Amino acid sequence: MRAVLEDYKKLVDAGVVMNVSDWTPDWESSLNNGTIVSQLSAGWLAQDIFLPTYAGAEQAGLWAATTWPQLGGSKGGSDSGGSVFAIPTFSAYPEEAAEFLSYLTLSEEGTKIIFEEIACVPINKNSLNDPAVQAPNAFFGPSLLEAQIKGLDQLMVFNFSPNAGAEIDIVNEYFIKAIYGEMSIDDALEAAENDLTLMIGNAYR
Repeated sequence: MRAVLEDYKKLVDAGVVMNVSDWTPDWESSLNNGTIVSQLSAGWLAQDIFLPTYAGAEQAGLWAATTWPQLGGSKGGSDSGGSVFAIPTFSAYPEEAAEFLSYLTLSEEGTKIIFEEIACVPINKNSLNDPAVQAPNAFFGPSLLEAQIKGLDQLMVFNFSPNAGAEIDIVNEYFIKAIYGEMSIDDALEAAENDLTLMIGNAYR
């Protein structure tokens, strides 16, 4: 974690990181006027309702996608932020629901439907051969699919604790203070650990 903070702070100190929050009017206008020229995000940013809308159709074909850079020597990517499908115990038709989810998320035809909607690489590898999937993305060209396929080789599934949301809020507060120089990295890590211990403790108890 210390190595990640050190690398991230170097980016901030170099002036290449913009202090604008995602999904704000300032962020959207900065994408549109060329102030922001790089964005760390997930594959869904290519959906028509996101970057193509914010940046404007005139920027189509000017962008490219690649896998995330390594920070602090880290390798792999997180499943954090991914969709989770569940069938409630009170479902009136659990077997039919399971059959539908299986079709939609695992079958060749179903995953092509998902790809058309969310612009993220299909799980079913046979779908990758479909011309519609292979077609260059209007905004990112062929780089989007190439980066997503490469990213799958680096994906790791993490076992988040039951209090992950609260833990992330605590850690993020000190992450921001460390990278913007409000606290030293060592002090921020120590303070985060203390707060995690005092406010949350063992999340599995």
